[in-house]
Amino acid sequence: VGPAGRIVAIEPGPRNYELLKQNIALNGFGDRVAAVHGALAAASGTATLHLARQSNLHTLQRTAGMEGYVQFDGVVEVQALTMDELVQQHGIEPADVNVVRMDVEGFEVDVFAGMQRILSEARDLTIFVELHPKLIREARGQDEYRAFIESLRAHGFRVAAAAGGCRGGRGQDPLPGHAPHRLCGLRA
Repeated sequence: VGPAGRIVAIEPGPRNYELLKQNIALNGFGDRVAAVHGALAAASGTATLHLARQSNLHTLQRTAGMEGYVQFDGVVEVQALTMDELVQQHGIEPADVNVVRMDVEGFEVDVFAGMQRILSEARDLTIFVELHPKLIREARGQDEYRAFIESLRAHGFRVAAAAGGCRGGRGQDPLPGHAPHRLCGLRA
């Protein structure tokens, strides 16, 4: 990122948000990292965040399949906004967004729906997403999951594994048969 770069980090979990702010301060990055307490979604409004005992598993989209490995511990209402709105609020033009990193526990389709300007206008965009095909298919069905992957391709992205991600290794598509979550890199 460097001294001229900017990061906008959004976190819906109240405790995780406090930790995010502490980390920014402890590392002296307050001049280039903005912390936002909220959630990304397809549209602005209020969203219900399902809190998990493991703070990295909070989700806006709770599915029956998660019950086998997530212990939920309550809910909290959070402000939701689109990624397009988030960057606009921070004075960043969609065309200037270079990197997006997300881990939204099966809510990927909604987040991508709320970043259409970024997807269309960003000139040099790389997206790192911990993709949860099983959760997406459970919530939306196989056809909508395939349509989601195809919409990324339609925006000029190719889907590739990152850090041992998508099944079959580097360069493979995250389509049917994949493990519940994989880190995938999307590059235009």
